[in-house]
Amino acid sequence: MKIAYIANIRFPTERAHGFQIAKMCEAFLLNEVEIELVIPQRNNPFENQDPMKFYDLKNRFDIQYLKSSNYKSTRLGALWNLISFNFKVLSYLSFKKDIVVFSRDKTIILVASLLGRKTFYEIHQARRGFLEFIVSRIATGVIFISYGLEKFYKEIWKNKPTLVAHDAFDERDFKDLTSKEDLRVDLNLPQNKQIVLFAGHFHPWNGVEILASVAKDFPEVIFILIGGVKEKIKIFKEKFTSSNLKFLEFQPHALVPKYLKSADLLIIPSSAKYDVTKFYASPMKLFEYMASGTPILASDLPSLREILNENIAYFFEPNDDKSLRDNLHKILKDDFKSKKAELAKDMVNQYTWKNRAKKIISFIKKHV
Repeated sequence: MKIAYIANIRFPTERAHGFQIAKMCEAFLLNEVEIELVIPQRNNPFENQDPMKFYDLKNRFDIQYLKSSNYKSTRLGALWNLISFNFKVLSYLSFKKDIVVFSRDKTIILVASLLGRKTFYEIHQARRGFLEFIVSRIATGVIFISYGLEKFYKEIWKNKPTLVAHDAFDERDFKDLTSKEDLRVDLNLPQNKQIVLFAGHFHPWNGVEILASVAKDFPEVIFILIGGVKEKIKIFKEKFTSSNLKFLEFQPHALVPKYLKSADLLIIPSSAKYDVTKFYASPMKLFEYMASGTPILASDLPSLREILNENIAYFFEPNDDKSLRDNLHKILKDDFKSKKAELAKDMVNQYTWKNRAKKIISFIKKHV
């Protein structure tokens, strides 16, 4: 089977969708599927970097760059870039008769379906509209990243093959990590302090502000927040001045597992004010947190409950700084928290990228 993973994105990118796409392409390859990533040739601050090294990939897959319009980030420019890229995709697929199209972009599914190609649409966001309705009628099948999304789209996709495949992690990233003590030496982190860590973008829906706000109440603990862009970090530093708060910009992915294992507690403070995090998300960092063997404290949200339970994680009331503060006090003193972490580490082995791709490949083969 040959798959064209078509994505209208800047690649490589520091954004999470680029990492997810890269890992899935590699995972398809590891399952002995012929895979080609098809993307626009676009101005990119990371354009001189090898995507395989940027994402710390161990296996090289084919990338086809399609030369299309590359206007600045205005609404009109973005629309023209979209139209231009889809025309290039139309031309590309005209010469690819025996290929299955996989995409997160509904317009790509529409274009490929018009040419009679088998199309599989991976949905990451809960949105309804006329185009979504049209795609639901012409796509071959759909993959949801959570049961929450499947429930949201239940009516529109009820007559089509569907699959729920949560996001995943790469077990190889955690295979040869040294001890927590050695990692702290490598990362220049203190040995005699407890470390609470968050890794991810500083978007409002990720709830990073509530974590930063409670740091002042734990002066003996180091709080490390990884993943903000310079502008966001500057804002956070001006608003939260606790000396035990450490903000780090986006880190090369090869370093992230080291930071996760070096911590004493990992936080997922996702907000309940946004449906995307409350019901629909399948955060990649969740699976990496679990794989690290470090205890986890998470917002008590339906999306996270699809994977987590009280046996493998701690929970606090989302958007409630008192609940977060109270749970931090208890957990940091809990001598048994490592047991939850070990159970989480054992459980997460089913959620590898390779296993996810295998599940999707089986679904595709069943419906082509």
